[in-house]
Amino acid sequence: MSVIYDLVDDDLAGALPDKVAAQLFDLGLASNSAALAYQHARLMEEQSHNALSAAPLDNEGFQFRRLIADEQAQTALAMTEQHLATYSLVAATYATFASKVITAVMAGALLAVEVAEPVQPSSVLADPDWMIPAVMLPAGTMGVLRDVEQARQRVITAATAARSSGTIECYDGRRAAANRSPGEIDLSAEVPIGLHAYATLLVEALGSLAADR
Repeated sequence: MSVIYDLVDDDLAGALPDKVAAQLFDLGLASNSAALAYQHARLMEEQSHNALSAAPLDNEGFQFRRLIADEQAQTALAMTEQHLATYSLVAATYATFASKVITAVMAGALLAVEVAEPVQPSSVLADPDWMIPAVMLPAGTMGVLRDVEQARQRVITAATAARSSGTIECYDGRRAAANRSPGEIDLSAEVPIGLHAYATLLVEALGSLAADR
């Protein structure tokens, strides 16, 4: 299941331009909100499948209740997949923007950071090495660097799996997920969860850098 993360806006106060820090905080809140919505949809899906499993197959008196239970299960699955795609959209934007910010900070070119714009998850999945390049952190942050690189590798692994199954465009928001039959192609929660975790670690690393300066 997805994870809700604490935000470190106080650690970034004064270390980043107000607009940049505000956007990171906004993206963190939005990612948490999308994660919660996905969790709720996943729970509703499990409940609907449980109800469907409890409906007897050979009882004619249960004919229409089973029909409705099946419809509800399919609806719940579609909702779960659309929430997963929405979560992917905001997590991809969060991860790529956080990557740009920390790269700019390390290069001493923070003023060059642009306003965060929505990023299609398929762009990240198609070329994660370009969209979220490896981060270089200063000496003395090996523990942080290890965690960041492990999280990045998790995204790369999820991206490789998505490319192999031909699903990358299906993560590009709820409309992309809705334009296919529920369950026709399985979407992996590893995509948004991995992106969300990676973005969070980058922002935590920004907080650590700010504290050292």
